[in-house]
Amino acid sequence: MENSSFDTVFSLDLQKHIMSFFTLKSLAKCICVSKQWASLIRGEDFAKVYLNRSIDRPRLMFMVGRFASDPPEPQMSWFYNVYKELKRAPGKYDVETEALFHSVYQKEEPLLLSGQQQLRIPFEPFTCSVTRPIQGLIYLQLRTKSAICNPGAKTFRTLPEIKADPKTVIKSFLGYDKATDVFKVLCITCRSGVFVNPIRTYQVCTIRFNAGEESWRPIRCAYDHSPSTEGLFIDGVLYYEAERYSDKARVIMSFNVMSEEFSVIELSEQVRSDNSWHLVNYNEKIALPQPVDNKSRGLQMWVRDEMGVWSLRSIRIPPWKKAIGCKRLYFRGNIHGTNELVFTENGCLGHLIPSVIHVLLYNTEKPNLIRKIDVEKLDGDNAETFVDHVDSTWLM
Repeated sequence: MENSSFDTVFSLDLQKHIMSFFTLKSLAKCICVSKQWASLIRGEDFAKVYLNRSIDRPRLMFMVGRFASDPPEPQMSWFYNVYKELKRAPGKYDVETEALFHSVYQKEEPLLLSGQQQLRIPFEPFTCSVTRPIQGLIYLQLRTKSAICNPGAKTFRTLPEIKADPKTVIKSFLGYDKATDVFKVLCITCRSGVFVNPIRTYQVCTIRFNAGEESWRPIRCAYDHSPSTEGLFIDGVLYYEAERYSDKARVIMSFNVMSEEFSVIELSEQVRSDNSWHLVNYNEKIALPQPVDNKSRGLQMWVRDEMGVWSLRSIRIPPWKKAIGCKRLYFRGNIHGTNELVFTENGCLGHLIPSVIHVLLYNTEKPNLIRKIDVEKLDGDNAETFVDHVDSTWLM
């Protein structure tokens, strides 16, 4: 009787289907089994199959800032080497700091037991920046050095160095073009002096994972502005708050990732003065929510509809005071495809956190129920929370 194997018994499509249920850690081991398995797992077809499966099991991801303790992970040695070079520059602090990325399945309890993942990278505010996750990837930047990273697989790819001198402010955003299946990084640099107007440049780096080396190329922007917040990516468009140079007005800029065109979203005085300026994805729409405390009856936020009209939304949450006590919570968005709203005690990196992060999930279809989850063992000083992060095999 002939010996049978996984490769001969099951068709290629069935192999992909079976492996799509594996964890990233298990897939990393499978890559070492054979060249055929490695080729299958690293292929674009399997990447799409695995991503579609992961979308049904989204993750809640915390980025926790803390003092560095243990030696760096081998996968991130390049990032740490660049970080050390920056630390040797004049005026830098001697204290080593880092960020811990901790992700868990957001639909399963207890969260700490639901497929937790961790990744450590060096991090220092005003020197390093990290984008919100898109399709399972994040963009890491240390001054002019940058990389695309898969936090679940703990892998990365370095990008060409950004040309800028030490006095230049650099702001970057990650987006994804579904039509051409490529990632793009928008980089805006701004150099100013005492007697000269700011000089801004706009560049894009297109990332094709099975193509050659990437490069930065200049693009035009008819609206002179300076970004002031992190980016929010929704349905092929990047959004971020900015200050317009001509009149110093606060506006929201939009950047179409496919066409690479900018546009300005004007805001009324009421909207400008009545929000915390933290862009949130609410049902695939831009939202500007207000912080919520025990004096609130629920959530209030400005939401922009498909016609570009802003309206004030109020979502009343009956058991709110009993659930949050004296805490001040921040709306992080709703879980994709559901009516469950996510609130955390931390608003963004820089907010001090206790040893336990409190996560509240409120389903608008179940008005008398609040799901409260305590995420423990996130040792750090401050944190930021991202919803709907997914597992991806990109860069494996």
